[in-house]
Amino acid sequence: MNDNDSLQTVWGNMGDFPRTPHVARGGFPCDSPYLRACLGGRNLYSLQAQARWFLRLPPLLVSACLRSREWLRLHDPEALSGDLVAQGWYDEAGHELDPATGRALTAEELLRLSGALDGAGLGAPPPDLDALPPDPTEWLPSAPGAAPAILEEEDLVDREGLTVEQILSDIASRGRAATAAEYGVPASWLSNVFSDEDLARMILGMDGKPWPER
Repeated sequence: MNDNDSLQTVWGNMGDFPRTPHVARGGFPCDSPYLRACLGGRNLYSLQAQARWFLRLPPLLVSACLRSREWLRLHDPEALSGDLVAQGWYDEAGHELDPATGRALTAEELLRLSGALDGAGLGAPPPDLDALPPDPTEWLPSAPGAAPAILEEEDLVDREGLTVEQILSDIASRGRAATAAEYGVPASWLSNVFSDEDLARMILGMDGKPWPER
C-alpha cells in the first residue's frame, strides 16, 4: 500500500466529498477582523471549499490569509493556540500536511483526497481580490474603511448552545435552503455547500462574527 492509500485509509474514503480532509476540518486557520475586511463579506470557508485546498486559492487571497495570521500574532496570538497549524494539518505557508508525519502532501495526493480524479475535475477556483491586502503591521480595525473596532453584542452572530445535531435535524425536516435562510446564511454561500454537515459547520462557524450581508 503506498502513502496515498494510507492517507485515504486514515482519513476515510472521501468518495464524492469535494474537498480535502483539511478543508473538511475548517481549512487553513486565519480568520480575523483583518481578513474579514479584506474579503468584504465573502466567506472564508466557502472560498477554501471551492478551491478544494488552500494553496489553490488565487495569489492575493492566499496573501490576505497569510497576512491575517501575521496580524493575529501581533494582536490576538491566543487565537492561534491549538489551531490546525499547531495540530500539524498545515504549515505556516499553507501547505497541507500529513499530520502523522509532518510531510507536505503531493499534488497527486491533494487531487485524490479532494475527490477529483484529475485536474479537469477540480472546477474553477474563486475570483481573486481586486487589490493587494494592506500591511498587517499597520492595519487596525479603526482604520478608514475598515471594520469597526468594537461591535455591539447584538450586531454579532450568537450560536451559543446550538449543536450540529440540532442543525442537521432542521435540515432533515426543512431542507438546506430554508435552514440556511433561518440561520442567516446568504443564499450565495450555498453554492459551496456540498453536504448537510458543510452547512451545519458553516452555521456554527458564524458564531461571534458580524452578520453577513444578505
